[in-house]
Amino acid sequence: MKQYMNLILIVFFTVITVNAEEKAIYKNADFSIKALYDAKKPHSEPLIMTLSKTDKFSQHVRVDIQEYKGSLKEYAGMSILQFEKAKFKILKSDLAKNAIVLEYTGITQGGITLHFYTKACKKGNQMFVVTASATETQWKETSKALIDCVESFTLNKK
Repeated sequence: MKQYMNLILIVFFTVITVNAEEKAIYKNADFSIKALYDAKKPHSEPLIMTLSKTDKFSQHVRVDIQEYKGSLKEYAGMSILQFEKAKFKILKSDLAKNAIVLEYTGITQGGITLHFYTKACKKGNQMFVVTASATETQWKETSKALIDCVESFTLNKK
């Protein structure tokens, strides 16, 4: 069990890079791995990193790649409207030159109240969306690590 937890922690603190061929490589001091996703598909989720399960939920950070031709500002507006429609509460909304950062909470379809922190970056016609998810109790304990993980995401220049 301890080895499993160590592996989870190693994966959690992975640094994400994207090489010139747009194939993701995940590296840290102990290992690197080529991402398992198809860049030709319009929607892909090449990475999900989890921490230990508590409160009947596995807090996690995931990277999602979505086709999107609009601007960052349009994506932010669309996302906020979707969250408001789902009755999620927006805690933070920052639009920078190269990224959108959203922090929000809400009750999922499963009836669990979750806290989310998302950073979305645009490259070409794709949005790279990195989201941390945790229960409110988990968030109080691990928000710094989750936010640091999300904020560490960068897109490499081609």
